[in-house]
Amino acid sequence: MRSTAVVSVLVTLTVFICWTCNAFAGIKVEVQNQLSFENSVIDTALSSNGRRFFVLSRGGKLSVYDGSGLIEDTVALGKEYSSLVASPNGNILYLTRKDNASVDIIKLTYIVHLDISGSPFMGPVNAPVVITEFSDFQCPYCSHLGPVVEQVARKYPKDVKIVFKFMPLIFIHKFAMNSAIASLAAGKQGKFWEYHDEVFKNYDKLSDQKLVEIAKQVGLNMDRFEKDMKDPAIRRLINRDMQEAYRNNVRGTPTLFLNGRILKARSEAGLDKAVKNALRQLKK
Repeated sequence: MRSTAVVSVLVTLTVFICWTCNAFAGIKVEVQNQLSFENSVIDTALSSNGRRFFVLSRGGKLSVYDGSGLIEDTVALGKEYSSLVASPNGNILYLTRKDNASVDIIKLTYIVHLDISGSPFMGPVNAPVVITEFSDFQCPYCSHLGPVVEQVARKYPKDVKIVFKFMPLIFIHKFAMNSAIASLAAGKQGKFWEYHDEVFKNYDKLSDQKLVEIAKQVGLNMDRFEKDMKDPAIRRLINRDMQEAYRNNVRGTPTLFLNGRILKARSEAGLDKAVKNALRQLKK
């Protein structure tokens, strides 16, 4: 009985293997890209979100690629490592030393390119320090941060540019999208920041009627305002910002970037320190 059972299992496995071979016989293998390195490749890692691919090569070189296979940067780590593991979002790497006696944990800060063409801004066009804010007009934290960011801009009138980008959290803030549209409509009459300030003052009282009241309060031509509210170019700009926020892992508001690096500071003192550090680095 035991022998029969073994034979039965073997036959079943054989049938399964043959069926599997036939099922995959039609797969076409195609090399889409090939990465070449001066030194031997030691290890590779892919962030689980698929946004970044890492290659560790001999000589302590780390190459970082985006999800499409384009090189972002190559960094000299200064040490020899034997293996590499990446965190889910790719901002933390775990590198085992060549002697396998320890693991170095390093944090990566990415510089991202943000498209600010057409975005409202204050400060010099070619300022060396650019603070980009992703914001939502119904977000209480955004309403508190706005004046702080503007105060820092006023402190550095020749060095800091503030760029406002839209991330209306439409699933929890009913009037966030219409507020964004209205602010850009006001911007077409040169009054974006006046409208911006008044909307944030009323972030917890917003309604379509309130947006019209604010438009009248800041002195807009109402016929033009109502016409511009329907301009598809305005919605395209907002959608661009929202897509860009998603691509760069922005998940909440407010989110700040300073010269392409995500900025954790929220206080005036913290922002001031970040600006000073950036200016110091630019002078080196």
